[in-house]
Amino acid sequence: MNVVVLIKQVLDRSCPPRSFRVNRELKAPDIPRAPRVLSIFDGNALEVALKLKEAKGTGVKVIALSLGVKTAEEVLRKALAVTRMRRCS
Repeated sequence: MNVVVLIKQVLDRSCPPRSFRVNRELKAPDIPRAPRVLSIFDGNALEVALKLKEAKGTGVKVIALSLGVKTAEEVLRKALAVTRMRRCS
């Protein structure tokens, strides 16, 4: 069984409001230096997928997917690290 978890990169909630700006032309956030993190909801989904994998045993594969810019790779690496940490403990 394959369990697919969709991962989204979002702005870090600890980011100060003064670093947040909106590009009026694009009507989109303009945050070149703001840190981005794994969405808390997606982190929860990843946790549930890993628990399902542990409960079912072999034959379950957890796949994390993200659609976005190159910086989304960092969030996927964190998801991979979580899955590896769970495997080791």
